[in-house]
Amino acid sequence: MEEHGILVPYDKLSEDVLLNLMKSFIERDGTDYGAQELSEETKLKRLKKSLQQKRSYISYDPDTESLSIISDKEAKDFGLL
Repeated sequence: MEEHGILVPYDKLSEDVLLNLMKSFIERDGTDYGAQELSEETKLKRLKKSLQQKRSYISYDPDTESLSIISDKEAKDFGLL
């Protein structure tokens, strides 16, 4: 499978970059948190915990020079794990 990027440890990003990346991720349409709407603070805490527990990863795409947050399944499917 073709490689789609490079995994970047979340703790290697500055706090500002990490926070902006996580906010961008949770603001995207289609992100489902269930029947009850959660506060941005709660969503950010859950997302950071997911990164810490390696259920989500930060991927850097050198072609587009962009960062994204992907699931562990996506990381495996892309051959990054």
